[in-house]
Amino acid sequence: MLASLIVNPDILELYPNDTVEEALKAMERYLVRHLPVVDKGTLLGVVGKEQLLKEPADKKIDKLKGHLVEARLLAQMHFFECYKLFSKTDLSVVPIVDPDGVFIGVVTRSDLTKYMAENTGINEAGAIVVLTMPPKDYSLHHLAQMVEGNDAHILHAYCCPKEAKNELEVTLKLNTTRIGGVLQTFHRYGYTVLATFDKNNDTDYLNDRYEALLKYLNM
Repeated sequence: MLASLIVNPDILELYPNDTVEEALKAMERYLVRHLPVVDKGTLLGVVGKEQLLKEPADKKIDKLKGHLVEARLLAQMHFFECYKLFSKTDLSVVPIVDPDGVFIGVVTRSDLTKYMAENTGINEAGAIVVLTMPPKDYSLHHLAQMVEGNDAHILHAYCCPKEAKNELEVTLKLNTTRIGGVLQTFHRYGYTVLATFDKNNDTDYLNDRYEALLKYLNM
């Protein structure tokens, strides 16, 4: 789940000798509002459409260095760091560089959403169970044992602290919609089932929870 795995190979960088007009056309072609500016493999920064629209069409990007946004992530960082950077800025792309600072490519917001959907169980059939519990009672191993004891498996799990209530909200995506036995087991062991969702509404719910996750990562 490294940031480098989500790099979009179709979006190319801008160069200092490119003009404002060329940059705007590239943004329109790639459906983004920002693009990285690279010189001899080195990332100089990110230029935005809003700034470009203020400049003459024939002006070189090299003349806009004072308006470039400094933003980058190392290729070996976890993709959650992309979420954090997106949540803190209005950038439509995040530049990815290697440990030596050499530009690799960009990750877009849509790339990140697609990656999450493909790799966190959102698109898999199955129910979602939301539990609440005191932080001291949380054990993913114990939860997995209870789920597997009912011939089911956890496809994805994540936690969201509710500090105001001193609670932990745990969302589990299971590989089945037959969760009656799982719910009974949770109740028997004293876990509070906050909500359940079936295959008809689980995608919308998970998307909402990822928005909450973004806010938490940005704390």
